[in-house]
Amino acid sequence: MLCPKCKLDTVSVIDKRNVDARTIRRRRKCDKCLYRFSTLENIEPLKVMVSKTNGSVEDYDRQKVVRGIMIAAKDRIDSEKIEDIADGAEVQIEKIGDNIITSKMIGNIVARLLRQKDEVAYLRFVSVYKNFSSLSSFKKELEKIEKNK
Repeated sequence: MLCPKCKLDTVSVIDKRNVDARTIRRRRKCDKCLYRFSTLENIEPLKVMVSKTNGSVEDYDRQKVVRGIMIAAKDRIDSEKIEDIADGAEVQIEKIGDNIITSKMIGNIVARLLRQKDEVAYLRFVSVYKNFSSLSSFKKELEKIEKNK
């Protein structure tokens, strides 16, 4: 990397910190002119295909995940924590290591992470994700939550 001040390739990293699950902040210093500066490195977005329940396949879209969480967590979880949940989901999706992942697997990952943050938001999310069609479906899921406390 070139120093922004003297333009020489004599830069060292003096500190490194994770900003979040997908961003690293590095504090750098030019060994020649001693100029100090910071850089942010972002991990590239997921390059995963999603196999949907209707058989179609599409690119992974982080915004769909975030939107689903936001709807379920309406007025319960702040946007920073919602982004943290989406980050956590992406980390787990990457660990799976497949080029194609099912929407069901993504839903399970998000539901698990959401349950750790807010049980009401979790219940709202799974009611849509699992397509609850009756009150008994809600009751069964609620009983599972109570049983695992």
